[in-house]
Amino acid sequence: SVAVAFIPEGLPIALTTCLMITANQMKKNKILCKSLSTVESLGSISVLCFDKTGTITKNNMTVTNISKGFNEINYDEIDINNNINNPSTMHLLTISSLCNDSMISDNGVLTGNATDKAIFNFSNKFANKSFFENNWKTIFEMAFNSTDKYMAKLLEPLNNGFQSIGVDNVNDDSGLLVVKGAPDILLNKCKYTIDNNDKTVLINNEIRNKIELIKDEWSRQGKRVILLASQIINNCGNFENQGADTKDLIKNKINNNQLCLIGLIGIQDPPRKKIENVIDQLRGAGIKIAMITGDFELTGLEIAKQVHIVTKPIDKYNDLLNYVENEDNYSIDENDEIEYLKIGKGKNDKVTVINRALSLTGNEIDLLTEMEWKNVIRYSELVCTRTTPEHKLLIIKQFQKYGSIIGMTGDGINDSPSLKQADVGISLIDASDIAKEASDLILMNDDEDSEDALFNSIIEALKYGRLVFDNLRKTVGYLLPAGTFGELWPVLLNILAGFPQMLSSFNMIIICCITDCIGVIFLAYEPSEKNLLKKKPRCISGEKLVDWKLFLHSYLTIGTFFTFTSFLLAFINLQRHGYTFSDFNLSYGKYNELDGVNDIINMSSSIYFVNLVIMNFFNLMCMRTRYLSFFQLNLLKDNRFIYIAIPFS
Repeated sequence: SVAVAFIPEGLPIALTTCLMITANQMKKNKILCKSLSTVESLGSISVLCFDKTGTITKNNMTVTNISKGFNEINYDEIDINNNINNPSTMHLLTISSLCNDSMISDNGVLTGNATDKAIFNFSNKFANKSFFENNWKTIFEMAFNSTDKYMAKLLEPLNNGFQSIGVDNVNDDSGLLVVKGAPDILLNKCKYTIDNNDKTVLINNEIRNKIELIKDEWSRQGKRVILLASQIINNCGNFENQGADTKDLIKNKINNNQLCLIGLIGIQDPPRKKIENVIDQLRGAGIKIAMITGDFELTGLEIAKQVHIVTKPIDKYNDLLNYVENEDNYSIDENDEIEYLKIGKGKNDKVTVINRALSLTGNEIDLLTEMEWKNVIRYSELVCTRTTPEHKLLIIKQFQKYGSIIGMTGDGINDSPSLKQADVGISLIDASDIAKEASDLILMNDDEDSEDALFNSIIEALKYGRLVFDNLRKTVGYLLPAGTFGELWPVLLNILAGFPQMLSSFNMIIICCITDCIGVIFLAYEPSEKNLLKKKPRCISGEKLVDWKLFLHSYLTIGTFFTFTSFLLAFINLQRHGYTFSDFNLSYGKYNELDGVNDIINMSSSIYFVNLVIMNFFNLMCMRTRYLSFFQLNLLKDNRFIYIAIPFS
């Protein structure tokens, strides 16, 4: 009886029902939760990591800038019909079209990643892919990967392949190695380039500085920069017969630093509409924002500034080294906030937040020591660029190590490990199938007329995650007074003072699993009482579902009143039927000798039961408001369905 009384059997039912109802409400708002635990975890997120391409940006890329060799040219000046004899233009377009995974399928859909699609559309404006395929045959292809950050193809000439790009005096078995990738990776592998006269020249310091200037200028405009290069390969047929070793041979050729830089392409991928408003709201909710991308550092920082991920002065890796573990060694800004970060095994260390932004590249992340990682997580804003999937995974694990609850957004196959590792993995409806499989939450709002609808779903998801926690507290506060405290005392007085058990175990089950659960179902529909996006995440504020204040309210205040009045009515009924208090006090079963007493005890048990249930109806109405007065509710609008619970119970 003690177990039945003190353990609220309806609590697992109530909590599961509350989570299910909230998950269903989120689904109606086009937010799909793949597990109930995700609903509750949302309100605890303290760090939200964004992938850039396709998440922060629209993933709708277009080519906006072109350079041939080290000379930037007007995009509109390229016209293959008027410049069919221009070898450098043909060379540039050949690499753009053939060193590319995009193709038009049978049903007319352009396949491939966004970067390849943009470059394909650029080259296709001047000549379709078949035009270039008439001059070249692909012998070997090395796909793009996040480690090398380039793709390559080995082409064998057909008809007048070499002549079309202005290359003479080549052997009959020569082929053309074409490479497309990140400039900061490939530029050091280029020994030659072409000048204004389409002549091949060595890259000296002056030319290198010009190329770097073009690359950095485009990157500062938030554009992705792609380098196109090629190299003539002798004995091309030997590569075709090397099998699995061909990839290593191709990589060795690229790493021999003999490539010729043909040109640069600048690609614009604008941020999603109004995403800066979403970032501001998330930051106002006490959530730290981090952007993790494989893009070049200047490109990533510019996009981060545009969408308000970076709003403070920027530190680099060398600045990070200035911070040491002993906080007395550097000054603390008056506006710096204080957070508690979990250090080691359950210990709390008071740590000062570094009120600045930090920019790190993948290579710098590899160099970080444990003490430096401790300082990284203290920065209020973070941008990580030129990262691999391994870097993303490492960043999330380090934040989790210090007690942060991580949300991670991503849409690509490379994002799936970090989506799986994060406490809440978030993917978009148009993400890859692998990313959606690895995520816990899918934002399904694909309203093309409202570009900001997708990211507003993140705000809604966060609200529901915090709302469900508030409603769960209300649920526990509603269940404890009658469901545990009011049921426990009849058993204790029966054991300790010899009274008859004034509430039967059957009635206890009825209260826990039926009458209370009906009210709990409708408590789950309670709207928020205050702006949930103005409070800190629970892992920072330390807020718990059940704390001493809730126990004090439920047991000492409400529970004691419920128990006292129920006992009072039960004994009044016994007295009215001719039995005195002394007949039951310390009797330990002797009262069974009294005539007809068991029928009256059963009647008193029903009175105790009915009083407890009716009193809990008032508790149900009171628990609807934790911060407001009951009279501040809109009784006809705010959760009017709750009034069904009382007559139904």
